Amino acid sequence: MLKIKSHPFSSLKRTVYHAIKSINEAPTLYSIPSAKLSAGRMQAWIIYYYGTNQQFTLSDSVPLPIIFSPKDVLIKVSASSINPIDIRRREGYGGKLIDAYQSVKNFVQLRGNQSNKLEFPITLGRDFCGEIIRKGPKVTKFNVGDKVYGALDVTRQGSFAQYCAAGEDEICLKPNNISDAEASALPLVSLTSWYAIRKLSGFNEENSIGKRALVIGAAGGVGHIATQLLNNLGMETTALCSQSSFDYVRQLGVEDTIDYRQKDWLSELSQKA
Repeated sequence: MLKIKSHPFSSLKRTVYHAIKSINEAPTLYSIPSAKLSAGRMQAWIIYYYGTNQQFTLSDSVPLPIIFSPKDVLIKVSASSINPIDIRRREGYGGKLIDAYQSVKNFVQLRGNQSNKLEFPITLGRDFCGEIIRKGPKVTKFNVGDKVYGALDVTRQGSFAQYCAAGEDEICLKPNNISDAEASALPLVSLTSWYAIRKLSGFNEENSIGKRALVIGAAGGVGHIATQLLNNLGMETTALCSQSSFDYVRQLGVEDTIDYRQKDWLSELSQKA
């Protein structure tokens, strides 16, 4: 089983963590009549404009996500995680491109309906874990009550909220042997690692045994998943990280470690080639 790194909470992570904890104590939507669902309100961490961590506001009057597509589901969020892209988005990264993409998506999928346009206030957060409480008529892979985890499309309102809407192709059933918090930390870092190894590099079970791989930042979010995926393929992995992380990456199955803070780490690496 993949081991998931737990980083100390920064001030932002602590804020979101305690918010999600308090949000989860709110009444469930099962008690809300279906006719009133679209008019309901929820708690969420929102930003009214791009900037620093101080722009985050905890609001208890954010409209519940609306299921626009028959293949969408409504999810009660039990856990969500923070990725670097969430910080960049808070700063305004990709805003114009996402707006353009949203306009095309609205035109193609929603026949020009602009009610799903991503405008301020924005709820950030892509990774999440939760329970399906409502589904569209064309959702065939999941049922109400399923525990799922996934990563939201960038055009959707995010997962730092009590509820989120996701497409059927954005979620998977949560394994029973990991917690909700662990599941919410997996999607983006795991998909990034898998895509880099399997698609971009072309490694698989048949061509990888005995080959060498260097993982830069092996103790980080993407890195600690990549080292485990490479090990599972039978590759000889070298982990580049700080000396303080040596014990951790060795627990992941990596025996060969290099301290990137050493001035001659490139020379040490070349000797291993």
